[in-house]
Amino acid sequence: MAGLIQALETGKLTLLNTQTQIQTVNHNISKANDKTYHRQMVKLVTNPPLRDGKFLVGIGARIHNIIQNWDPLLEKKFLSSISLEKDYEARAYYLDLVSSYMRDDGEGGISGALKAFWNSWDVFDANPDGAPERQNVVETAKALASMVRESYRELSKLSEDIDNDLSQVEGRVNNLLQQIADYNFRIGFAEASGAHANDLRDGRYALIQELSQYMPLSISSDDDWKTIDIRVEDPISGTSMDLVDGSNWNAITVSADNAGTLTISSVSGTISFSNTQGGRLIGLAQSKRHVADAMNNLDTFASELFNNVIYNGINVFSSPLAEFFDVNITTADLSLGSNSSTTPSQAYQISQLQNTSIPGLGGRTFAEYLSDIQNSIGTAKQSAEDRQDFYSTLKNTMEQKQQNVSGVSIDEELVDLVKLQHLFQAAAKVIQTTSELLDTVVRMV
Repeated sequence: MAGLIQALETGKLTLLNTQTQIQTVNHNISKANDKTYHRQMVKLVTNPPLRDGKFLVGIGARIHNIIQNWDPLLEKKFLSSISLEKDYEARAYYLDLVSSYMRDDGEGGISGALKAFWNSWDVFDANPDGAPERQNVVETAKALASMVRESYRELSKLSEDIDNDLSQVEGRVNNLLQQIADYNFRIGFAEASGAHANDLRDGRYALIQELSQYMPLSISSDDDWKTIDIRVEDPISGTSMDLVDGSNWNAITVSADNAGTLTISSVSGTISFSNTQGGRLIGLAQSKRHVADAMNNLDTFASELFNNVIYNGINVFSSPLAEFFDVNITTADLSLGSNSSTTPSQAYQISQLQNTSIPGLGGRTFAEYLSDIQNSIGTAKQSAEDRQDFYSTLKNTMEQKQQNVSGVSIDEELVDLVKLQHLFQAAAKVIQTTSELLDTVVRMV
């Protein structure tokens, strides 16, 4: 009789275990398309056997816990690849805009306006008394000045856009840090009471994955990832700053200067990134540097035109600064010396500046300087795009590896489901048969 009762208990326990396993498999299937989900498995442990005389009788297994398929080292590599891709995605995006705002392909844009400007002086030199020739000089000067000035102002607006982008990312990062700290508390509270918090862990993981888009992270845990600590870390210097410590978090402020240095500050300290990579924030800081370089180059270009293009003692352009670059000369100014013997030579000398190496431009002509600016921007843009493609491929590779470990395979889950259903039926059959035996024993008494 006692053996039959124990058989019922073992069958019942098997039914309960199998029911939990089936629920877990169904939950896995429902999350198959969620790449932040980690496949769950029911871990069983064998119950201590009962002694029956000289024999040990097995009494089944019990659920120890429900675990997740998780490889911490692989996860860190995957998050790092996300960070690197987002860095160069930001750089490529803004460098493309810098290239567009410079409006120069060697023939059109500023270069085209510069050629027209030099040609107008050639024509003016041939006929210094011609009103159309004088007007053409003024108009081509205005067109050149307008392109320089508008390019500079567009770049200035772009720099402001980057600052606004930095501010928006700062707000999102602080929101993520607060939520991650809250998840740490909720997971710890749930698991301390014996509940399973795997879905909470996945919710936290999704936030960490997004956070890795913005900065290079260092993640650690002292209690089997029940709670995690997060730091922002410079991969080159190895310096770091605490962001999340258990259920506590530190709000950050971010800023970037024109040299491309990103500074992240909080109550726990300050960390600066000047020659590193990883995360959208660093990508934005480096983009700001590229924009500042383009603006400085335009200032140098405008300054040298201001200093070198002078007619009858009058600066043709109004300012050495690209932001305020405009035309200072009128057709009347051009006619002042039109009948003098110096007029043609002055116009000729100005037209010949197009072939003159200018010390202030590093010994290059104006056209060569513009070409070098565009080539520099184009090279940086191509490099950023190439690196973005490389890290995108790396991220996809690491994601595939991560999914091989943590992702859900519908085929595998369906096979497991079939096996569990048969096991459930077998346990139910054991209970049914044992019940019938008990009925027989009771009738015999």
